[in-house]
Amino acid sequence: MGTILEAILKATKYYYDTSLDEPKAKEIVERINFTVRDRNEAAMLIAFLIVESDGFTWTENDSVESFFSPYHGRGYIKLRCGSNYNDASRDLYEDDRLLKTPDFVATGATFPAVTSCLDASLWVWKKRVQPLLARLPLVTFYMVMKALIGEGDKDSVSLKERYDVYVIAAKHLGLTVGLTPMQ
Repeated sequence: MGTILEAILKATKYYYDTSLDEPKAKEIVERINFTVRDRNEAAMLIAFLIVESDGFTWTENDSVESFFSPYHGRGYIKLRCGSNYNDASRDLYEDDRLLKTPDFVATGATFPAVTSCLDASLWVWKKRVQPLLARLPLVTFYMVMKALIGEGDKDSVSLKERYDVYVIAAKHLGLTVGLTPMQ
């Protein structure tokens, strides 16, 4: 595959030989480049995409989120809750396909799944993270994690895992980052 995304994945514990083929990697990189404003945002987005999807192997997580069923977490960065499915569907497709068929996010239905997973994931990023980045002069990794995941999932292990992947991504993108997620 030879992409920077592959190099970042291989440097983490989330690399699996079958998790990312060339077309999928190319689409992910192109869509990240189109979405982000700078390399630091790209590194943060890459870290969340990798960790939340277990190296691009998970497109759906229904085991922990039955409370939201049928609108449990789907996408690389999980889309959760009926109102988010509705808003994402309206913004992305100008219809209610995600509300009527929530599996579309994970399976892609008539489109490749990578497209629908990325659509949903990048919609979450644009709605929760980009307004924060535009509003504040300095945004820490921890602030981004809190915006994406909320108060419920910020234990030190998951924060550290996510931050470690961010540091790897940042280094591959030629950035120097702080020693902790709070910097």
